[in-house]
Amino acid sequence: MTRRDLDSNAGASPGTGAGADADAGEGARRVATVLFERYSDDFDLRHGGGIERALYQLSTALAARGVRVHWYRRQDCPDAQALARRAAALSADAVFPLPDSPLFWRQAPSTDAGLRARVVRIWHDVGALTHGRGVVLPCDRHRAGGDPAAPCSAAHAHPALYAADVCFRDEPWTRCFPRRQVIPWAVDHLPRLDHRDRDGPVLLLAGKARLEIVTAAVDACRARGVPVRVIFSGWTTLGRQAKAHFDDPVARAGCDVVRDYRLDEDHARVFGGISAAFVLSQYHETFNFLAAECVHFGLPVVGLRGAGATDGFASLLVDDAAALRAVIAQDRFRALAPKPMAPWGWDDVAAAYLDLIGRATREDGAPCDAGPRAHPVSTP
Repeated sequence: MTRRDLDSNAGASPGTGAGADADAGEGARRVATVLFERYSDDFDLRHGGGIERALYQLSTALAARGVRVHWYRRQDCPDAQALARRAAALSADAVFPLPDSPLFWRQAPSTDAGLRARVVRIWHDVGALTHGRGVVLPCDRHRAGGDPAAPCSAAHAHPALYAADVCFRDEPWTRCFPRRQVIPWAVDHLPRLDHRDRDGPVLLLAGKARLEIVTAAVDACRARGVPVRVIFSGWTTLGRQAKAHFDDPVARAGCDVVRDYRLDEDHARVFGGISAAFVLSQYHETFNFLAAECVHFGLPVVGLRGAGATDGFASLLVDDAAALRAVIAQDRFRALAPKPMAPWGWDDVAAAYLDLIGRATREDGAPCDAGPRAHPVSTP
């Protein structure tokens, strides 16, 4: 995906863009229209992060079902009123802001009831709900046996005011959101291949855990004579620190450092011949694409305990750098079996979102308080 791909229907009017031909033969049934926010910088599948890739895949799956898909950038709709006008002009059934959109985060909600009734927020990054980006605890009101008079720790996120909040699995912190829906991402945009070689190198994610944990894994692999293929999480401060560290020839000795790749074209270069993947994250992950992709390609995942959804994809969890060194020193990663992958594809994701859109809004635009609903196939 390139910026041109995203912009190709960004300014389209109703009746044009993806799904426009679906009106033919549909009789009186109206074709659904959705409006996605995207980041303002140039984006393609080589450099983009998880949220960009996920929204692109979701938009593609929706378009394949005949949905009209439109995009906007922050500068296109700098305030809620401008976005409401854009949504009204398109007759948009749903508006999907980015997780960090200032219009729907820590600001007074829009007074436009029609816009509020169509906003679907995807909680891909829950770091803003915590002081750090680690464990996300349930609030005193919504925890099991909580105090109904206690304040809700997510109240600043206005959890009751919009059409729906989408989470990727039902966790205690998600119960702060009374209209939550559980819809995980998928990974079937990649070919179904077994890339594993039990005698091959390990794949190491750098940039989501402290550098001393990353270097502990590298040092243990060197001592054992195990080659390491390093990839990075580029959006974090830890990622920039890790990239700078591996710029040093001494630090990257014995490592194949992969700095740039397009996953759909370069998956063999990233995952090919790998024995196991060390997906080291100290963040609370809602859906870790790398961990899911490893499982998709037949690789067992070793992760740090307490990283949210990453735990569900991991065949082995360790508590700290010492435990990680022991796993490598004993070659325990080679005997691991990968977790089974859920039979859940992007078409299923699109169907779940269409179901959500249909239930979350009425014809008059008022929100429907449908309550939480988990879809039948979910990530581990």
